[in-house]
Amino acid sequence: MIEVLDGYENMQKDYENFLRVEEGGGPFFRIYLWKKPVISLGFHQEPRDFPVDVVKRPTGGGALLHGWDISFSVADVKET
Repeated sequence: MIEVLDGYENMQKDYENFLRVEEGGGPFFRIYLWKKPVISLGFHQEPRDFPVDVVKRPTGGGALLHGWDISFSVADVKET
């Protein structure tokens, strides 16, 4: 099922899946949509004022504008 959540809820679910992998669970794959436009910032980016909501991802990368896209996340253990 594809969930439709706000920005904070989507990032919280991604972070919870990350924590479950750290505890020995997973892998996790999710596909989701956005209730309204939002900018997601990478973990190391500093928040700024934008005309839409802003959330931080639990991962790196640059700023992304969401709202009309289908997004996905994967949480898994990297084997070394």
